[in-house]
This record gives sequence, structure tokens and C-alpha cells, in this order.
Amino acid sequence: MVHRFAQGHCSRVANVLTQAIAGELDHPASNDPASRPLSCEVFDTFDGLDHLRRQWDDAVLRAEGSIYMTFDWVRVWWDFYGRSASLRLFVFWHKDRVVSVLPLYIDTLGWGPLRCRVVRLVGANIPPKVFNPPVPEEHAAAVFVEVLQRLFIRDQCDVLSFGPASNRCRMPSTSR
Repeated sequence: MVHRFAQGHCSRVANVLTQAIAGELDHPASNDPASRPLSCEVFDTFDGLDHLRRQWDDAVLRAEGSIYMTFDWVRVWWDFYGRSASLRLFVFWHKDRVVSVLPLYIDTLGWGPLRCRVVRLVGANIPPKVFNPPVPEEHAAAVFVEVLQRLFIRDQCDVLSFGPASNRCRMPSTSR
């Protein structure tokens, strides 16, 4: 199956990601879960997540994600390549339905004062894959703000490296 990501959708999601990185978006979440359009669960292991397989894959399909973001592909990749890093599986729900998944991992490079915590998309670098996150446009702001705040504030990451972007998807640059 060859997937062609629509340039318009990709550009809009890339713009939201850039705004989130630049701190130009407010966090959409509220303290009242009933008023929040999305809820987020973050898992650090695949253990006990088999029950999410179908909903995960359905969310990837609805968001026009690639096979490389499906539950089984990500899990198998992690089993072979990721065990030395820290897994972060972001699962976003709207009511009782999974609407987006963002499988990431944190790799620590260097040591002591030269240590750097790098966030990468699971499966994006071995072998290299084009960055194509399964994030629906209507949820992109909420997803990326939540993910970036978690990674850079709580997990104290230093660098975000999603991998190569498609030449059909122009990622806007930011000076931050």
C-alpha cells in the first residue's frame, strides 16, 4: 500500500506543529475533563496495550497515517531497535474513541554536562522513514501542544527530531 499524504493537510498540520514549538498556541486542555475536547494517556510500554490495537490502527487510517504508524509495526520496531531508550506512546481520545496516536521515544546521548535528550518518532530513523504523523488536522493543535509540553517540561527533553519530512510537505521554519 502506497500512501500519498495530501499536501494541503500536511502543510496545515506542519504549521500547527511549528506554532506549538514556537509557543504561539495555548494549551487547549482544562482542569475539567468534561470540558476538554481530547484526553491523553501516555504509556511507557506496550505491555497490556493489545486491547488498543484495533482502535490505534483505525485512528491511523482515519488520519491518513502510514503503515509505519500501525500498532504492530511500531511494536515490532520497538522490540528490535528501541529497548535502550524510553518509550512514550501518546494516545489521544475523544470521548471513548482513539483519534490520534503519536509513538515517540527519548534517547539520551552523551554524558554529564554534555548529555542531550532527543525525542524521535518510533520507526522514523531505522530505516529512515518520512515523517507522517497520524494526527488529524482538527486535533493537531491539542495533540502537539500536549506532546511538546510533556516532553520539554515534564520529561526535560532537549531536542525534537521527527525524522525526514516528505518533499510534498513543506515544514515552515522557526527561529526558536
